Amino acid sequence: MKGQAMLIVVLTLSALLGMSTALSGLLVAYELRQTAGLTQSAVAIYAADSGIEYELYRKYKNVDYPAPVFHNSASVRTSATPASIRSVGQSGSAARAFEYTF
Repeated sequence: MKGQAMLIVVLTLSALLGMSTALSGLLVAYELRQTAGLTQSAVAIYAADSGIEYELYRKYKNVDYPAPVFHNSASVRTSATPASIRSVGQSGSAARAFEYTF
């Protein structure tokens, strides 16, 4: 009888330990994914900012200035009208936009 109770306690504690380990691993995976998303978001913001700077430079200094080239898998799309400049930076699944109005 005592051996059965001890076996049940050991099995219950093992199950609880296994579940808490699995839950901790899941939480760490979510945190890593969120950190990667923040990094991509920051890269997208800088790409959008460089797009605004690029269009402003073209407008006021040199119309033939070449488009920015990124070496970190970011991209930028710009559109300029006489009244505003819109720039969308993208990195991975994150996209951030800035608009400059004159």
